[in-house]
Amino acid sequence: MRHVNDMVRALFHARVIAPDPDSSLSAFDFGEGTPETFFPDRVDWAFLPGLSGGEKLDYVRKLDLSLAQAVEHARGDAAAHDVLRGLWLEIACLEAQDFLAKRLEEYGYHDEGAGTKTVSVLEDLVTRFSLGEVCHVIYIATRNAMDYAHRKDLGRGHALNLVPGNLEMTANKYEAEGWLKAYGRNARCPQSTLSAYFFDKMLGLGEEYFSMRAVDWETDRETGVTEDGTPAGRGT
Repeated sequence: MRHVNDMVRALFHARVIAPDPDSSLSAFDFGEGTPETFFPDRVDWAFLPGLSGGEKLDYVRKLDLSLAQAVEHARGDAAAHDVLRGLWLEIACLEAQDFLAKRLEEYGYHDEGAGTKTVSVLEDLVTRFSLGEVCHVIYIATRNAMDYAHRKDLGRGHALNLVPGNLEMTANKYEAEGWLKAYGRNARCPQSTLSAYFFDKMLGLGEEYFSMRAVDWETDRETGVTEDGTPAGRGT
């Protein structure tokens, strides 16, 4: 949610979006009869207010072209390529957090945001494994942690504190013993619009990214192959 709020704030200050005056009255704080402030999470947003439909379409087309050129430039530029890989890891980590939240909901833990330690572990996992493999780790680790907490009759806080350690332990064990496998996307965790735009539109990977390790994405930008000699996605 924090990332969504950051993006909304940035788009608002860049005047890409603005509060729609037809939003519900509850979205505004009225002072002396006129709205003084508004609630970003309640208001409806208008995209490029003041522009016609054709002008908005032209803006989006130019933006798409600009992003496509930036991605193509990144193929031969190490710094730009690292920026894209960084975005990959950040989005994958957010998706991993979403899947973890859904798993915890199945055990009755609702609205539990990932703590600092858990986020740190997930950040490490998405650099080492594909998102599908990370989801496999999350599934096994949460099952083991919650089963142990139930057997020992542990309190809510203690049970949740087991999760990051179990994530780490499960990942290391399954990697060492060769049991790690990639899960498919969970129907309860649909891909976000941001993720779809980045992986489909910008990188041209589509759903392939879900089973691909970020480190293998165009490791060799000139030959288009990974370190083990296999094709590396886009451009191969």
